[in-house]
Amino acid sequence: MRLSQKAWNNVLIFSMLILIVVLNYDRLFESDESSSKPVVSEGDFIVSLQINQMTFERIGTGWRVTAPSADLLPDMQSDDIDRLVAQWQRAILAPSPVILAPEITASPSYLVSISVAGQPSAQIMGLLEVEGVAYVIYEGELYLLDFPTMAQLLPPTA
Repeated sequence: MRLSQKAWNNVLIFSMLILIVVLNYDRLFESDESSSKPVVSEGDFIVSLQINQMTFERIGTGWRVTAPSADLLPDMQSDDIDRLVAQWQRAILAPSPVILAPEITASPSYLVSISVAGQPSAQIMGLLEVEGVAYVIYEGELYLLDFPTMAQLLPPTA
């Protein structure tokens, strides 16, 4: 295939433009998913998770679970706690299309505090379920719990 110098330049230019579009496709053609946000940023590491009065603290490679009374302690093994924390690590929030009444959002069913390694303060949020839909109150905003389900984010006795 014989092309002139000018034709090869055009081939090179168009191939570079196509490469730029392919590499930046998600930025050029953003969807509604871009407004979703993770509870814990990618690469962050949860060191403590408190759900109501139950606390899961990372101690070395394991977890220490504390509660106000022995009756409230969940019957969970270390692997179960790892899965619970991993669910929080992957949790995604989407903006809520509905606005709930202030008296409903004022008293969430679960208060959650997540401490991340290297962060000076914990992230605090409220979880509530209204008519089968899981909502999260986070940083003064109302979000839908996009992934996972509320049951997957709670220990068995919470």
